[in-house]
Order: sequence, then structure tokens, then C-alpha cells
Amino acid sequence: MVRKARPIVAIVLLAASLSVMMTVHASTRLPRARLSSSHYGYVLAGAGGATYSFGSTNYGSTYSDGLTGLTGAHPLSAPVVAIATDPAGGYWMAAKDGGVFNFGNAAFHGSTYSYGITGLGGSHPLNAPIVGMAATPHGNGYWLVAADGGIFDFGSAKFYGSTYSYGITGLGGSHPLSAPIVGMAATPNGKGYWMAAKDGGVFNFGNAAFHGSTYSYGITGLGGSHPLSAPIVGMAATPGGNGYWLAGADGGVFDFGTASFLGSEGGKSIPAPIVGIGGMAAKFSITTTSLPNATSNQAYSTTLSAAGGAGTNTWSATGLPAGLSMSPSGVISGMPGNAGTASVVVTVTDQGGQVATARLTLTTNPQLATSVSPNWSGYIVQNGAFNGVSATFNVAGLTSPQPSVCNTGSSGSLSPNCATAEWVGVDGANNADLIQAGVVEVPVVGTSSYCIQPWWEILPAPPTYFTNSCNAVAAGDSVSVDVYETTTANLWEIQIKDNTNGLSYSTQQSYAGPGASAEWIVEAPTSSQGIMTLSPYTPVTFTNPSYSLAPLGGVDQQTAVVMVQNGSEVSAPIKSTSNSFTVAYQ
Repeated sequence: MVRKARPIVAIVLLAASLSVMMTVHASTRLPRARLSSSHYGYVLAGAGGATYSFGSTNYGSTYSDGLTGLTGAHPLSAPVVAIATDPAGGYWMAAKDGGVFNFGNAAFHGSTYSYGITGLGGSHPLNAPIVGMAATPHGNGYWLVAADGGIFDFGSAKFYGSTYSYGITGLGGSHPLSAPIVGMAATPNGKGYWMAAKDGGVFNFGNAAFHGSTYSYGITGLGGSHPLSAPIVGMAATPGGNGYWLAGADGGVFDFGTASFLGSEGGKSIPAPIVGIGGMAAKFSITTTSLPNATSNQAYSTTLSAAGGAGTNTWSATGLPAGLSMSPSGVISGMPGNAGTASVVVTVTDQGGQVATARLTLTTNPQLATSVSPNWSGYIVQNGAFNGVSATFNVAGLTSPQPSVCNTGSSGSLSPNCATAEWVGVDGANNADLIQAGVVEVPVVGTSSYCIQPWWEILPAPPTYFTNSCNAVAAGDSVSVDVYETTTANLWEIQIKDNTNGLSYSTQQSYAGPGASAEWIVEAPTSSQGIMTLSPYTPVTFTNPSYSLAPLGGVDQQTAVVMVQNGSEVSAPIKSTSNSFTVAYQ
């Protein structure tokens, strides 16, 4: 009865990447239009060497080096006065005497002691205490700025001027500063920098553009009608150099240009005054949360992304399907082979050595194709090594009237010319082997009745019925079929369960077919006379169609099969969801 079908054709973002001058004023910011804060972060430094991070990674403090702040068993030689960030992931802190501390991946490039200067005292003291610091774009150098506006350059940092370049005479003389310099920040390309004064004034040098000062807010410096709540102590710039922040001693933060307000320590209890601020990268993480599906034997490419890293990122991945690879730039590409689901672990490392990982699922769907058959309609997956197939489907009902050929024969007997069967099986799509099980509906000649029986079959033998009764299964019943190889080689279990009435049928049989395909089919059965006419039927929905594969097996093609008889399409898959599809009479 349900015979072999005709062969079917297979169808920290580095904040400015350097320490930036931040103009900070009181702890309360004025209303302004803001850019998204997700791209920026900053870290505050305390006089005792403590650090406070906002939207960025904390790499440590002088306490991490065993120092005990401004007092204790191992105090600092001089208070910390500034902080600057390294694009490679880290930062430096500068002390009042010109000493420099490095953290994370920030490298030491020297201090004022490297010039033979003896700090705040000694034989060659500083003219004015160090108050600020900024780093070059690639972290290969930095500047220190003194309270009188003098600049010291280290490593690859270049000199672009000082307040003396404007004719200002430092903290004294004929043209003194209105207030001491307290901080500085460099431009993204390192060809300029800003200085911030204690009263909120800002000086720009080289290619650094002026974006405002606390005076722009109507604040009148350290005195006057609208004075600062606390003096300005530091400065940091945005990654693009189109804005900067100023920080106050109370932890308040002022933002200018494109700089966004992310929070402050203003109004909070802190162990020592804030002395500086540094733009930092946001927390390093992979921002790609899902991978687009791939299709067997078709080109695939997708690019992953990460945020918060420093410098150039380097990517790698494990668990990719065969045929796919990941480039160091974060592109997964290639042509996957077998269908399936892979758990892919992606890793990205930034220039500073920070590492982020994520586990993502990559689903490869079989290549879709369509074929025509004289007796099958439904879906086939092939080019695998299948050792099991299953699905749940509703039992079809035969509709009236049936074609006249279905009423040929003795009245009351089963039609020898017409039938409909729905089943699941392994093999048969492109070979002469087939193991299958399902339900068949055969019209009763001269009536509107039909017989429904559960059965199984292994070609080339004829079908075997689990029961001779035509009433054991009813139209509309939910039936689950499971056909699979047991742990004993070539011994297969065949199970049919009527979920509606609770009846179950099973058998174990020997089968040694190649397992080259798996099918979920509505069929026009084959008799000794050839392919029968498909009996018109109510739609059949296969739910949770699934298969299992032998070790190293795979799938690379899925075929939708349309049945054509006498030149007309009579049965075809009409709709599908993520876990079901429907086959209907046309």
C-alpha cells in the first residue's frame, strides 16, 4: 500500500583616548541638551590617590601600590593632583611634586624628577606645584601642567605653548593669572591641549577648540555674584575632542560641547577632596546579542561589535559550524555545510588586553528547494545520516464527494483505486529503501464512509497494519509517530500513539537502510496497480517535526514536495511556522 515514492529531485569608549581636561563646577549641572551617555565614561582621582569610576573600568589606585593615602604608615610624598587615561586601558596619576603613578596598561614615560627637578623643595624645586596632566592619543607620552601655566612634556608629547605664550606671567609679575591653573586635557590627535583654571576659566592651545568655561554659565569664578560652589580642580575631554568636562573639588561636574553628564560625587561624603578627572572607556563588552541564521551551502557573513574597548579589537571564535570562520576584525563568514544549531563562543581582546566573551547561537537552516512528485506532498530533509524521525499530526478526514474512480468496485468494499496516507519515515527520497509509519484513509465504495488504520512499512515488503479495525483511530485525532534506531545497530523502534483516545502501537524491526533522508508526508499510496488516486482530504498539520542524526551526520537541504496527478496539483504544503507545517488538498 504505502510504497516507495518515485525518486524526488533534491531540491572607559576610550574617553578622548587621553587624559582630558574637565571643567567641573558645582555639584548641580545646568539643563542642557545631552548626547547619549553610553559612549563615554570618566574616573575621578582623590588627593589621597583613591579613584572613583563612572561608566568605565577601574584599574586601581595608589592604595593598590600599598600606599596609605595622605597619612598612615606609607603616605604619599605629595598629594595626587591629576589623572589622565591611556587608550590601551589604564591611567596615570600625577602628584603635586611632579611624581607620576601608572596603572593598568599605562606605561611610565617620566616625571619632573627625570628633568633633575627636585619636587617641591630641594636644590632645584618646581617654580609652581604640578596641578594637571594629559596623555597623547596612543598613550606614548603625556604632559604635566603646573599651577603657573608651565608645561612639561614626556615621551611623544609635544609642546604647543603655555600661559606664558599669551604674555601671562604665571602666578605673579605684571600680568598674573586670575586664578591658578588646576588641570589640562589633550585633543584626540595630540596636536593641542586645554588648560583649566581654578576659577573655571579655560585656555586652548594648538588645535584645541574653545567650547566654553564656567563663565559661559554665568558663574563668576571664585567670587562675585554667582561664585562656584567649590573650586575647579580638573579637566577631561570627550573622545572626539568636541567637548570637555570640568570637575570641582566637591566632586561636581560641568559639561561643555558634546560632553554628557554621567554623574558626580557632588553632595556625597568623600574621604578627601576631588583633585582631577579623566575620560575613560566604557566597560568593555560585546554588544552583538544574536547571530542571523545561515543557510546550508550559501554564502554567509555577519560582523560583530563591541563597546568600551581601547584601540583596535581582535576577535576569535570557537564552535563555528564547518565552513565558517571569524576574522580578527570580527567578521564571521564562509559557506556552512550541514544544517543544525551551533553554540559559538566569541572572544574579543582590545589593544590594552581587556577581554570580553559571549556565547551566541548560530542556526544553519537547510537549503530550501521545491520538487514535484506523483504521490508525495510535504517536506523532506536529506543529505544527512538520519537515525530517527518523529512528528505529531491530526488524522485526515476524507471529504465528499470523492472522485468517481474511488467508487469503482464492489459496494461496501475498500476502494482499490483511491486512498490518502500521512506518515513520517526515513529514506525513500533518493533511494529504494524506506522505513515509515503513519495512518491511512481508504474510501468505502458506494458510501461516504472510509476506513482509517495505523500501519508501518519497510520496503520492499508491503505495509503491516497494527489493527484490522477501521475504528481504532478517528479523523481529527492527534497522532504521534516516532521511528528511530535503538542502541542495537539496525534494530529500529516504531511507535504510534493516538493522543486523543490513548491507544498506542509499537514494534521493533530490523532495518539497514542508509538513512539518507527524513520525511513528513501526505501520500497517494501505491498498490499492485501503481500509484493510486489521492482521495480528497481535510488539511493535515505536522507539529514538532524532528529528526535525529547518526554521529557526524548532517543536513544540507530541505525540500518542499508538491503532488501533481494527471497534470494538476492535488496536494501541497501551504503554510508553516517555527514548529509546524500544513499540507492540504488543492
